[in-house]
Amino acid sequence: LNWDIPFIPHGDGLLTSVIVRTLIDQPWYLTNTHMGAPHELNWYDFPMAEGLHFAMFKIAGLLLPNYARVLNVTFLLDFFLIAFSALWVLRRMGLSYPSSVAGALLYCFAPYHLFRNEAHFFLSAYFLIPPTTLMTLWVFWREPMVRPPLSQGRIPTLTGKGVASVVLCALVGSAGVYYAFFAAFFLILAGLYQAIPRRAWRQALTGAGLSGVIVAALLLNLAPNFLYSIQHGANHQIATRIPQEAEMLGLRVFRLILPVRYHRIPAFARIYELAGRDNEAASSNLGAVASVGLILLLIGALAGFPNATGREVLAPLSVLTIWAIVLAASGGLGSVLAYAITAQIRAYNRISIYLAFFCLAAFFLIAEWAMGKLPATLRPVALTVFAAIVLTAGFLDQVPPPMTDAYLASQAESAAVEEFVHRIEPTMPDGAMILQLPYMPFPEAMPVYKMMDYEPARPYLASKSLRWSYGASRGRHANAWLEDLTSQPLPDLCERAALAGYQGIWVDRFGYREPETQIDGPLRSILKVDPVFRQDRRDAFYDLRPFAAKLRAGYSEARWRNAQEASRYTVFYYIEGCGAQESGDGTDWYWCGDRGQVVIENPMDAAQEIEVEGDMYGVTPEPMKVELDGPGFHDVDGVGHFSRSVTIQPGRSAIRFHTDAKPHSVPGDPRILTMRFQNLKIGKRELVKPSWDSGCYAEERDKNGWWRWCSGTAQIVLSNRTDRPAAVSISMKLSAPAPAAVRIEGPGFDVRETAGPAAAEFRQAVMVPPGESRIKLTSDGKKLAAPADPRTMVFQVRDFRMHAAQ
Repeated sequence: LNWDIPFIPHGDGLLTSVIVRTLIDQPWYLTNTHMGAPHELNWYDFPMAEGLHFAMFKIAGLLLPNYARVLNVTFLLDFFLIAFSALWVLRRMGLSYPSSVAGALLYCFAPYHLFRNEAHFFLSAYFLIPPTTLMTLWVFWREPMVRPPLSQGRIPTLTGKGVASVVLCALVGSAGVYYAFFAAFFLILAGLYQAIPRRAWRQALTGAGLSGVIVAALLLNLAPNFLYSIQHGANHQIATRIPQEAEMLGLRVFRLILPVRYHRIPAFARIYELAGRDNEAASSNLGAVASVGLILLLIGALAGFPNATGREVLAPLSVLTIWAIVLAASGGLGSVLAYAITAQIRAYNRISIYLAFFCLAAFFLIAEWAMGKLPATLRPVALTVFAAIVLTAGFLDQVPPPMTDAYLASQAESAAVEEFVHRIEPTMPDGAMILQLPYMPFPEAMPVYKMMDYEPARPYLASKSLRWSYGASRGRHANAWLEDLTSQPLPDLCERAALAGYQGIWVDRFGYREPETQIDGPLRSILKVDPVFRQDRRDAFYDLRPFAAKLRAGYSEARWRNAQEASRYTVFYYIEGCGAQESGDGTDWYWCGDRGQVVIENPMDAAQEIEVEGDMYGVTPEPMKVELDGPGFHDVDGVGHFSRSVTIQPGRSAIRFHTDAKPHSVPGDPRILTMRFQNLKIGKRELVKPSWDSGCYAEERDKNGWWRWCSGTAQIVLSNRTDRPAAVSISMKLSAPAPAAVRIEGPGFDVRETAGPAAAEFRQAVMVPPGESRIKLTSDGKKLAAPADPRTMVFQVRDFRMHAAQ
């Protein structure tokens, strides 16, 4: 083992590593100034009620030298905490030491624990579940939690078990939402189970009161998140769940008794593979010993348990097991709650670790009851031998062979990144900002070609003093600014990055299908510097400082400040009343209900002129009207294109919409669809607006950019809507099936370029007079031979852009 690299240095393990490193570097986990540059990473939109675990990391960070050791040591410490808490509780359930030790060790090495590992650290730290189970049994057993007052007028006081239960509930409410939710469910169930048949409502109040303590602790942990949401508005792009996920991630009962993944016995491993590994619910296996306990509990629930030691434990455990399955099974009560109340609780399969403890306790209780018929002199030896055999067999069944090759590969990747960062960091000043390409949203993103989610966090984890662009929370202005920056053509991107203060560009070449032509060559050409490559050439680093110095030399002090201010401008918006953005065939759209609003954030200190445009369509071809109500306007439109110029003040503004279109439901889709916003664009109002007058066809696009096919002659109209000349910068790429000359004529310039399969870059500063001006493109190239396409296609205009010249 390399203690300086996490055990799971990939996937969600990187996310856990970021949290631990944040707690070490920063006062608390909520913000991190070393990520999301030039802004910061913040966790306010990603609620985590993990105060107990955060405190453990914080304390360990004071004693250990780096985040990896903190994470690794804390993860291993959880094994001891789980084993000792399980041992303590099993003894209080009446089990012997041999059975308790065997049960505790099997529980701390549960498949759930091993497969969650550091990637789901907060779920694998389940040491509070055994005492929570004992507390629930106290409610079943009607143990007194409150001591009545000794005399009239005095308030009741808590008993010893009452104090312990309140403290435990406070800890449970600070150790994750899921385990807290399940604990509250079991406590309320236990109270009602005793109260209803006996009309002993005090027990119901006990269960509800302890659940209330859990809820209060949860709310206290989540208070910063709630306050931030109230102040800044809800973020609908992070941790927003849909009801169907409760069924997808629900408990699959048959999976509980399946062999574990990568089982030591090949035939058992194939059984697991045949069942499929569709999502995290596939890691809810109980192991063979607990599976037998599950079967015994279900049989006992139907047939009853014998009158012997352990019945007072087994009967409540059977009730908890049955109701856990009712709650968590796919299509069960949890799915109802997801549709009726909230979908934020969705991964009900996570209740399986509660079931594992119930079932292990039941297995050993019934085994000891069966062995109670042996002669008293043989019983201790028989119990010890039995427990040792079960422990050995159960351990070999539950714990697959170590995945050495996968671990070594991940470790080598982390070590390579660390070596590369340590090579670069001394060449940069402390606090230097590094722009990371390609852009990846944070958190919970899809892969970008071969670059997997959270992998851009690796440079931050390896560095000491640099600030990294990855980590700005999506759904907020910081991420919108970064996404806008990285979507620019590379020349504009480099210029804006330099203006924003970045001093280097880090490229993960796994994020590009053809990195040599897509990113390496263009950056070399623009920056006029050679990159530094990682040893295996996966990552490359470009020093941006020479380019920035040359750029700065061309500006006066005032113009440089204005250009820096302009580089920080990005209008951010989100839509309420619509689903997530969808895309296909070069088009983006949002499906919406009959009403909602577009919320726009202006991050600047002054009012801004922006343009809002797009297309509105109904689900059905029937006529519809849309009422739009925004800052300074109130309009009613029909189907088709709309465009508005809007003045928005600093802070948040909203454009509300309401339609009379008829709602429509699609089979298999639970949403009620009424209208669609298509190609919605919101941005700073440009003084000069381009439009394609003639000679070119509709815009097409894919993930590599956008383009228009043009015939031999085409025209672009530049509309200057002011009463004075406006300076703009135009850029485009010209390509053709075979080399061909393209003449470009416009206000004050007449240029000839050669277009071919390798696109020619064209950039031109233009002074556009008031009114309309035209840019004419003429080519003598041959028409593309495409018999199935009736268009006259001679050349392509790719990635056309125009912005105000600095």
